[in-house]
Amino acid sequence: MSLDWNKAFDRVDIEFLLKVMTAFAFGGNFVALVKMLFTGICSRMCINHIMGNSINVERSVRQGCPLSMILYVIHQEPLYRLIRKSKVKSIKLPRQVSVGVVGYADDTNIIKQRIVSLKPSQ
Repeated sequence: MSLDWNKAFDRVDIEFLLKVMTAFAFGGNFVALVKMLFTGICSRMCINHIMGNSINVERSVRQGCPLSMILYVIHQEPLYRLIRKSKVKSIKLPRQVSVGVVGYADDTNIIKQRIVSLKPSQ
């Protein structure tokens, strides 16, 4: 099953992201840097060379920022861990590699092993 999350980067809850990073033992300085970069920010739009009013950005990571994709994947990791713990069985790849859920940016693929029994023809 392939999932492409709708408006994924816009839906990142920064407070949740910071809690996940702390739970996963990211360094305190790095968590503080992410907090500084992504909380208390505002944006302005320029339309026809006219700057609009400031808009407070309460959630999301900036699209196009090199750090955003990595932060989004960290934000999704608790979901991936829940899927791995569920009854979705992973498939076995060569060299004993198991795959159950794979995430890349805002795409998630859940791979379920299908057991096919071969019955002899009658």
